Amino acid sequence: MKNETQNKRIFLISNMYPNDEHPHFGVFVKNTEDVLKKNGFLFPLKVVITEPNQKTLKKIKTYIKFYIDILKGIIKRDLYDIIYVHFISHSSIPVIILKLLTNKTLILNVHGSDVIIRGKIAKILSFFTFPLVKICDRIVVPSDFFKDVVKSKFKIDDKKIIVYPSGGINTDIFKPIDSLRKYEREDVFCLGYVSRIEYGKGWDIFINIIKKLNEEHKNMNIKGIMIGDGKDKYNCLDYIKKTNLEDKIEYLGPLSQKEIAHYLNIIDLFIFPTRLEESLGLVGLEAMACKTPVVGTNIGGIKTYINHEKNGFLANVNDVDDFVHLVEKYIKLSKQEKDLIATNAYNTAIKFNSTIVEKDFIDNIKNLLKE
Repeated sequence: MKNETQNKRIFLISNMYPNDEHPHFGVFVKNTEDVLKKNGFLFPLKVVITEPNQKTLKKIKTYIKFYIDILKGIIKRDLYDIIYVHFISHSSIPVIILKLLTNKTLILNVHGSDVIIRGKIAKILSFFTFPLVKICDRIVVPSDFFKDVVKSKFKIDDKKIIVYPSGGINTDIFKPIDSLRKYEREDVFCLGYVSRIEYGKGWDIFINIIKKLNEEHKNMNIKGIMIGDGKDKYNCLDYIKKTNLEDKIEYLGPLSQKEIAHYLNIIDLFIFPTRLEESLGLVGLEAMACKTPVVGTNIGGIKTYINHEKNGFLANVNDVDDFVHLVEKYIKLSKQEKDLIATNAYNTAIKFNSTIVEKDFIDNIKNLLKE
């Protein structure tokens, strides 16, 4: 039987997309594109933004060009069969026009901030996401938690929603590395942070956790590793210096997935102190795939895969003391109890194996194309 996806052409639209200078900016958009390519889809037309954190005037010019280029898709309609849009609130107006004038199959992929809206301009733009969702053919969400958010907000039917957990976990990369196991190092207890260095992600909470643990346990050598980049990078580095933790916290900047997996195997606990309603929180699952338990905020998608005190721990939002309490609780566990939590964490994570979630994603797209 002919592959339904063979030679199907996609017009990709996203206001986040990686390039050589910014390889982590919207990398999940590129990952989804690669999965679709692997399964026979073609991408003859793309309209994307590749530069983060632009100043106001440049940002306005960038978005004007972005909108114009999307609308050019009207006269280029013969080049594609499907419109695939990431981050819907930022492109809803021209995409509505594009859909109405071309009547192409429209797939929307939401990631969190484009549905749980923050900021005045974003709220104004979000007004147009409602009619956009109504006219789309499918909407892709990263978790069951976010499926419920989308259903509740837009009042749409289950059959219109595809759950695709951010590409899943590449278990060829994120896996236990026995030679790096933590329990053999009795002299250091190491916590890890992997995320954007932005207020919403809780970088300051992580530093305060390290600070408080060292103040309360002077007989222990408690250290932290921070991986990531973002607009608060220099504030973060200044705060580490201000709190006299330069010998306790190592900031490594942005790293490749393979390098991140290496450090996820070295640390004893992964700290996920986000203040945001994470749509999934894939990095927590990646840590768990390395048999590293997570202490995460009891919020959003995180609470859908962490079973408190079974495969990890859930802390109150924005509560340094609660995070510290749970880290202390973990430290006091026996090796057997730690091993059990690590094993449970691993068994949870492998359910999100990229091979499994990719197959389900492609099957859903094939079913749409048959309709």
